[in-house]
Amino acid sequence: MRKSLTQILLFLSLAFSSVYAYEFPENFHQIEEPEQKKEEFLKTLLPVVIAENQTLIEERKFVEEYFSRDFLLTYNQRIGSKNHQKLAKLAKKYQISNLYDKESYLKKIDVIPISLALSQAALESGWGSSYYTKKYNNLFGHYTFYSGVPSRAVTGKRERIRVFDSLQESVHSYMHNLNTHWAYREFREARQKARKQNGILSGSEAVAYLKNYSEIGDRYGKLLRHLISANNLDYYDYALLGTGRVASVAQNYPLSSSFLGR
Repeated sequence: MRKSLTQILLFLSLAFSSVYAYEFPENFHQIEEPEQKKEEFLKTLLPVVIAENQTLIEERKFVEEYFSRDFLLTYNQRIGSKNHQKLAKLAKKYQISNLYDKESYLKKIDVIPISLALSQAALESGWGSSYYTKKYNNLFGHYTFYSGVPSRAVTGKRERIRVFDSLQESVHSYMHNLNTHWAYREFREARQKARKQNGILSGSEAVAYLKNYSEIGDRYGKLLRHLISANNLDYYDYALLGTGRVASVAQNYPLSSSFLGR
């Protein structure tokens, strides 16, 4: 499938920017031309998704280093260290019952396929046009039964719509949901299996494990696959953020005439 020049420019805009947006541009909701709106949507969200994945990469790296280094210390040396306290916080954050179960950490602390995050955000928010996205920065149709988190009542529903201060908060909550909720256990297992085989779980592959995300079941996966394919979102699964830059784009997708589909 042809890679458009517009999408390449999106990559380049990331490569030379260390800042990602917390909300859509001021004129975003006035854009009427569909392709322009898609471009602005992706340009805004792509750095946010990559940055949140980078946080997961750093947390995962900490876990791996802890179990290869700190875990070898004596119990008394280990228990009072700052790294031990950090591990305990991660265990609480990711709902890991056994503090020293390395595999549980690695299964839950891992990246979300970029194409999956972008396609779900596009589908759930109508490319950023939904009321809940405009009003509450809620990109992924997140609801909650808990009144203890920022939320608003919805007429005719028991659950409440989540309210986020920024797009970054919405993306963070979405990723944490996929990494911790019981409903997405199969997704995490498939991702771990792919990693152990020295590969990645692509967004197109991951949608097969998200039947519980939507009431429409298998049709939801078909819609996501179509969005990923029609908008070439699978290219983004190989983007890495390092010091605010997309580090692997040039290696994976050189800007050549063949890359442009000519």
